[in-house]
Amino acid sequence: MPLHDRIPNFAGAEEAARRLTDLPEWQAARRIKCNPDAPQRAVRLAALRQGKTVVMAVPRLRAERCFLRLDPRELQVVDDTIPMTAHDVPLDVVVTPDRVIRTHRRRRKPAGIFWEALSDEQLAEMPALAKLARTRARPPRRRA
Repeated sequence: MPLHDRIPNFAGAEEAARRLTDLPEWQAARRIKCNPDAPQRAVRLAALRQGKTVVMAVPRLRAERCFLRLDPRELQVVDDTIPMTAHDVPLDVVVTPDRVIRTHRRRRKPAGIFWEALSDEQLAEMPALAKLARTRARPPRRRA
């Protein structure tokens, strides 16, 4: 993986996160800002487990609302219907620390990539898909 434009993972990231949680600044904080990169995963998890709110940037700030607020009290399993688009993959099973939930999904999984929904700009951000697109004939993409 390239080292530019991201925080590279490193040996000892989990231990560094544990040491961070010992600091008085950490213990006094109710909210933290944390990057979405892999080496800070342990920091995000520690914060949520300790009831701290995590403010996290969307990777590469690609969305208009470029920060997420992760609330340790917001459930990840909801009873409400979650809006889905044709390219979303429905879940079969949800596993939490407390239970296993079989979803009895009603929607079919997508059969492939919706090439027509991808813009040139999106493909430029996803080199693996761009390479695959070059190896196959496909209809024109939409413009961003």
